[in-house]
Amino acid sequence: MHLHYLRYAVEVARCRSITKAAAKLFISQPNLSRAIRELEEEFGAPIFQRTPAGMLPTVQGEAFLSHAQTVLQQMEEIRLLGHPEQGEHRLVLNLSVPRASYIAHAFTETIAAARDSQKICINYFESNSMQAIGNIHSGVSSLAIVRFTLESRSVMETMLRGAGLDFRPVMDFTPVVLLSRRHPLASQPSITREMLRDSIEILHGDPFIPSLSPILHGQASPTPEFSSERSIRIYERGSQFDLLRDVPSTFMWVSPMPRRQLDCNELVQLRCSDLSIRYRDILICRKGHRFTAAERSFIDRLEQSIQQVLALIGEDPNVPYQK
Repeated sequence: MHLHYLRYAVEVARCRSITKAAAKLFISQPNLSRAIRELEEEFGAPIFQRTPAGMLPTVQGEAFLSHAQTVLQQMEEIRLLGHPEQGEHRLVLNLSVPRASYIAHAFTETIAAARDSQKICINYFESNSMQAIGNIHSGVSSLAIVRFTLESRSVMETMLRGAGLDFRPVMDFTPVVLLSRRHPLASQPSITREMLRDSIEILHGDPFIPSLSPILHGQASPTPEFSSERSIRIYERGSQFDLLRDVPSTFMWVSPMPRRQLDCNELVQLRCSDLSIRYRDILICRKGHRFTAAERSFIDRLEQSIQQVLALIGEDPNVPYQK
């Protein structure tokens, strides 16, 4: 089984497209298709299936790609044994995460600290929990952060153990309300959901990224009709800060944010006194995964970011997680 065929398969899984993978691998599409067919024949089962969402791994393919990713990583580690100086100047990160500013902050700090790396290869996916787990299995991502409510903790942890994944918690939190500094409620020490009645809620409208809005989690909304008549659904993150900053009557439910993002966008975050739902973000990876220097750097900065955001909203960063 040719080593470069394993690289081909991992790239197809990452791109979910033969055409895109061929362009990144600098080979022709027919040659890549032929290589994948030969690989599947030698493997003895289909690795990919064609779907409306692109080339996705089969059940057997997910297992194959997980092992292929491990083999490729080990081969790279073997190569670096003879060239240790090259390992000091490379930044390779493949992450799947929820939409969260504290994670994005840690990610950008990691990149900034390694900006002089001679080799930089980054894949940063914002995805829901099931997509993130799939990306770990397929080898598209080596690390992922998944989010769920503490109510569903036992179900999620059982599923992760059954999938053969290692995991550990990184942060528990209650969503906060994000507002413009010019919002009428911005000066309040804390608020209730009823106080948001006349404001416009910004929601992520795409079905693949879960919203933190209580309205979308089946909780009693102070104004049920408000969710359809006073809301804006967006399908990317870029415009949310423009809307919050420039339309002072808007608000959004988010995980706690770092001071830098708040100041840059002229925003405040407030705790909601009648919101009790708690979320947990956890870090997942394949069992036996060996963390690279770049991954350890990201995790260190992630922990620093968590300490900062929890202190900012008045929560003790040293309180242990619920068991």
